[in-house]
Amino acid sequence: WACLIAKKSEVFVCFLKVKSLAERETGCNIKCLRFNEEKEYFSDQFSSYLQKGGFRREFLCRYTPEQNGVAEWKNQTIEEVARAILEEKHMPKFYWAEAVLTAVYLQNRTFANGGVSTHKLYFGKNPNLAHLRVFGIIGYVQGPKDKRRKLEAKSENCILVSYSDEQKGYKCYNPRTKHAQVRCDVVFDESVSWYIFDMARGKNEPPRMRSN
Repeated sequence: WACLIAKKSEVFVCFLKVKSLAERETGCNIKCLRFNEEKEYFSDQFSSYLQKGGFRREFLCRYTPEQNGVAEWKNQTIEEVARAILEEKHMPKFYWAEAVLTAVYLQNRTFANGGVSTHKLYFGKNPNLAHLRVFGIIGYVQGPKDKRRKLEAKSENCILVSYSDEQKGYKCYNPRTKHAQVRCDVVFDESVSWYIFDMARGKNEPPRMRSN
């Protein structure tokens, strides 16, 4: 899982959410947690909850991230994948949160661990990969007929920014209207990008369509 938070004080709430979801889906209980020495893990609320719940806590020695090598490697991999998919379609860095969520979504369905995906190890079945698309591509979302006026465009141009965990659809974002929506009736075009990169200025130009 990946939880996006605005400030570190939200870590405890995020932990409760993941704990509840994991235990309900697997039928297993979390017994041990491993932390670094960040102060958000030492809050009175967090510490009290873990002590009352009988959780075992393990803390890394200072300046030794290798003690939690698997998690460190996973974090680095997520960062590298997020960076790569942002660059692929010249997406500005402010899409980093969506890129991280997409990176986690893709890695869970990537074959690893001896040819078995994390999805299969967790759920016991192979994931469906038919719906996967390139992050940042243009999607044409058809607007509802009852909300369309005569001669108005039938579709809206959006960007694919992630996949929904609660709906069977794609999360599409329109940079012009700053509106996001989850839709399944989307036609994608992987040959075009919304953003282009200006090599002279070293930054992305304002949104506009352009063929690669």
